[in-house]
Amino acid sequence: MKIIYFAPIPYSDIKQRPQCLAEEISRYHEVWYIDPTITGMRCLKKRDWDFHSYQYDVNPRLHIFRPNGLFAAHIRLQYYDKLHINTWFERLQLRKLLSHADLVWIGYEGCYRLVRNSRIFSGNDSCSPILVYDKMDDNVALEQNSSVKHFLIRMRTRLEKNANIIFVTSTAFYQDLYARHPYVHQVPNGTCFEQKTPLPIRKPPLPPTKKRRFGYIGTIGHWFDLELIRSLAIALPECEIVLVGPVLIEKISISNVHYYGTIPKDQVSEWIQCFDVCLYPFKNSSFLDTIDPVKIYEYLAMNKPVIAVDSLELKKYKNFIYTYKTKNEFLFLCHQKNLSSPFSTQEEIKTFFNKNNWKQRSDLILSLIADYGDTKNDHKRYL
Repeated sequence: MKIIYFAPIPYSDIKQRPQCLAEEISRYHEVWYIDPTITGMRCLKKRDWDFHSYQYDVNPRLHIFRPNGLFAAHIRLQYYDKLHINTWFERLQLRKLLSHADLVWIGYEGCYRLVRNSRIFSGNDSCSPILVYDKMDDNVALEQNSSVKHFLIRMRTRLEKNANIIFVTSTAFYQDLYARHPYVHQVPNGTCFEQKTPLPIRKPPLPPTKKRRFGYIGTIGHWFDLELIRSLAIALPECEIVLVGPVLIEKISISNVHYYGTIPKDQVSEWIQCFDVCLYPFKNSSFLDTIDPVKIYEYLAMNKPVIAVDSLELKKYKNFIYTYKTKNEFLFLCHQKNLSSPFSTQEEIKTFFNKNNWKQRSDLILSLIADYGDTKNDHKRYL
């Protein structure tokens, strides 16, 4: 099977659901991972001129491709482009790939603009590729530009109507869609980290310290509770707070708060090992209940104590993590020096990993796609 995977993030970015699933699925099928286009308009604004296309192979069945974005318009203009003129150059470069596709995977609503009018989805449905929508985030809530929001809502509505199969990460997404679509399946996020015993002999990314070290790994955006971390830094000046990942908002200027930026994806588990307590400090909002956080799986796989904001999706891990609803509850937990690890034995850690790794997730996805194909063929047989 040839799969065209329209990803929300570049393959070289921090390793998350898109890269992990693409890698696992490529064990059995040919996958073309389409990196997001860098538009000429964006390059003109930032003067970095990185709009060129590229292609390389991760393995014999996993190919990375990015279209040339010289004549591509910024996504902010897509909402007003009724004639789809802004995407012609990208669609031209993708036409050959799409014409031979058995399955088209949309991992970000905005990417649907590149296939919505394609001839491969017109005419005889039996000859059309399977269209999969992987709804992993509420991108409308994440977006702050109003025109992009409207555009994503339009694309999301059409995808929910036209996709053959919809995969969702959270219970909130599933509850919203299952009554409106016949093929909606909840496939949570997972982890690729397995705690090894003994640990590899390698210099840790952070030096040992007698200070208690709280750590967070992930993007730091407007959904991140900055004031909560500021309160922790003030309440426990003797502790160290480590924030790892790209920063999209203002930084905290307090001496015990340290930023380390983006790190290589193969070093994430080593950074987590340096933490005494792992944090998931997102703002409490309706958006929170739609998130199935990858970092929680990674923290648990490394058997680290976790303090996380309470949410609908984290209730399934209530026996493994510490949750809070208010700032006072958060600070109370942070003051406790006897927080226990999620698992007491290596066997428990292994069981968690076996149930929640990306191979398990990709095998489930492929079996659900195969079931859909069988159902589709049975339906045609009796027409």
